[in-house]
Amino acid sequence: MSDLSDVELLVVTSRHCPHCATLKRKLDKSGISYTELSVDDDEFARRLADALDIMAVPTLVARKGNEYCRIRIDKDKGIVPEKCVKIK
Repeated sequence: MSDLSDVELLVVTSRHCPHCATLKRKLDKSGISYTELSVDDDEFARRLADALDIMAVPTLVARKGNEYCRIRIDKDKGIVPEKCVKIK
């Protein structure tokens, strides 16, 4: 998984997170499409956060089929998966 061309990008957020708003603005400005999942309002977002050991928001997650990977973006390596799980 080296680029976003074959995955859906998810952004795990919470309602009162200033860094979440900043990340979403940067993604929007860059023309990168994403789906926001708020742990405040979405049971699936909470299950996903628990399964991927997400302890802080915003967190980027790449989805391909039923596989979800917590990711980070490295300027030299591109997309780096940190933890992946399969969820039905």
